[in-house]
Amino acid sequence: MGSRADQWHRTNVHAALEATVDLVHQAQVASNSPRLDPVTRSTAAQALLAGGVFQLRQAQAARSFWHYERSE
Repeated sequence: MGSRADQWHRTNVHAALEATVDLVHQAQVASNSPRLDPVTRSTAAQALLAGGVFQLRQAQAARSFWHYERSE
């Protein structure tokens, strides 16, 4: 069971963390974009950061499930 759970952990937790990093980077780029007006820049950055928070929660849920599976 450990091997399957470990594979699940790698694919789900790590994918969510990679998505978080990508979204936070995009938020930084959007907030510094001279092509967007300030309101659009702020809205874009906030939306991307919200997506990053969602991905962190997905990673946390996946990790909790992984711990649950390993404890059985």
